Amino acid sequence: MPFLLRKVRRPRWYHNVNLGWLQQGEIPADPLTDLDTQSNKLSLWHVEDDESNLDQVVTAIAATREHLDKVDYALLDQRYIWQLDIQVEKTPGGTPLAEADLWHRDLTHLSAQKLLDLAKVMWDRARTARRPEKAVRQLLVKAVDSGRIDTSKLKDTLRSEIGSSALA
Repeated sequence: MPFLLRKVRRPRWYHNVNLGWLQQGEIPADPLTDLDTQSNKLSLWHVEDDESNLDQVVTAIAATREHLDKVDYALLDQRYIWQLDIQVEKTPGGTPLAEADLWHRDLTHLSAQKLLDLAKVMWDRARTARRPEKAVRQLLVKAVDSGRIDTSKLKDTLRSEIGSSALA
């Protein structure tokens, strides 16, 4: 079953933090800030069940940033989205890595309740992971050197931080 990937700040999703004040079945409020919507839509990425496109998705996310940094994300089995009766639409990614844009998705027609339900399912079922800055740099340099990234779409600060010979 394919996954849906959402860029998050991983420490907000740690379960081992002692929050004794939470009631059974509740989640902390901070993870909700990683689920910021625009026009009642939430942007995320389709990842194949074998994760064969994960590097491209991480590269696409990193290529949109102002600065080189780690990439934290949550992977959720897509069936949980279907169980919540949330609509998934294929939408343009608009990143400097055009080949990855075909995996961009939006969750649409989100109500506050559906967003809370999604947060709960993500808290209970998503797997969080991190690509360290060094690995992100390697992914970006490889994509730039192979001509797969439109370097004119990179922010100037990120372009200088990558330091690829193809940018010289």
